[in-house]
Amino acid sequence: MGRGLFTSRTVGPMAGSHGPVGSAATQYGSSLRSIGRTLPFTSLPPLRQSELTLCPHQFTVNTVSLAFDFEPLPARDHVAGLAKLLEKQRDPDEWYLKGGGVGALEAMVADMFGKEDAVFLPTGTMANSIALRLLCGERRRALVQANSHVYAAERDSSPSGVNLVPMAAGHPTPTPDEILTALEAGETNPFLSNVGAISLENPVNDMHGASIPFDTLEKISAHAKKWNVGMHWDGARALMLADTPGFDLRATAALFDTVYMSIYKYLGASFGAVLAGRRDMTSRVREMRRVYGGLIFSGWEAVLPVLHSLPTFNERYLASRNRFADIVQGLEAAGGFAIEQVPNGTNKLFLKVEPDRAEGLADRLTAADIFACKPKDGQMELYTNTSLLRRDPGEILRIFTNR
Repeated sequence: MGRGLFTSRTVGPMAGSHGPVGSAATQYGSSLRSIGRTLPFTSLPPLRQSELTLCPHQFTVNTVSLAFDFEPLPARDHVAGLAKLLEKQRDPDEWYLKGGGVGALEAMVADMFGKEDAVFLPTGTMANSIALRLLCGERRRALVQANSHVYAAERDSSPSGVNLVPMAAGHPTPTPDEILTALEAGETNPFLSNVGAISLENPVNDMHGASIPFDTLEKISAHAKKWNVGMHWDGARALMLADTPGFDLRATAALFDTVYMSIYKYLGASFGAVLAGRRDMTSRVREMRRVYGGLIFSGWEAVLPVLHSLPTFNERYLASRNRFADIVQGLEAAGGFAIEQVPNGTNKLFLKVEPDRAEGLADRLTAADIFACKPKDGQMELYTNTSLLRRDPGEILRIFTNR
């Protein structure tokens, strides 16, 4: 297949764009990462999103969100949007997830990742669990990041019957050498089972969106191939990697046997996930989907917004990142604010707020229909998402500075 659709150089829509396109995104990434200082991981303890202190908010169609990855939309407007999309989409409905809009999305995602096939699943937890079960086979030990969603938020993947081995607590990923040591232990220690799979979440949400460098992924993948161990990419937020240095979606996906992407976190779906891989693997995924209770009667309600948003997501996301850069640069210049970067970060950073700047800030943000985390201990976490396209950066900056 051609060049990956999502690369650090892609600045236009993904549809029909398989070659190198311009360098605006790379230039943007460099300029943003030069602002402020980068914190060591020891200063960034893992943070569950449930621990965030959020400003109370009633979403509208104009809400700008500086918290989380999604573009807020009230329920009534979501339903009204579905009705409009139904008028545009030919034969969207299906029975038991076969054909229709579900089939169209599966084909789109498979092509995007450069995989043979893809399967719609109701939840990301189900996607991760099925992938690990199938990749492990009878070797039911899997190496995972200690701060990954699979280990920290999926009940240790207990439904899959796989023994998860947590690694690299407090860091985004184990090193290739640590992976190799763990693989060798299964061969040399008579009390351990052999490893059947390696799961890597990238970016790592509980490490504030830190990404794993491509050369690290390559080395881990090489170890996995040598030991005949399956590789699973928990790419729930894979498209948040779009402007990280040298990123290519297909090149990254090629290092993994299975790839999961969420469709509700930032693509407008009300629920759902897609798991991509070889056709012999996805045929078994469809069988396991039924076993896990995931063969719901219809999925068009979830996939229809994604069929509309996915072809232009990269363009809109990079445009929102440019607006975010304008806001961040303005805050640094205004005084009373300081930017703190996440190492190898994606769409999150920290804003240090002086007491005089923090006074009344939460109320001003809420009054201006901006959803954000409250400043806590002089710091707040800021997220990039496509809702930034709803408002001029200068207006958002004025609300922060109260000018």
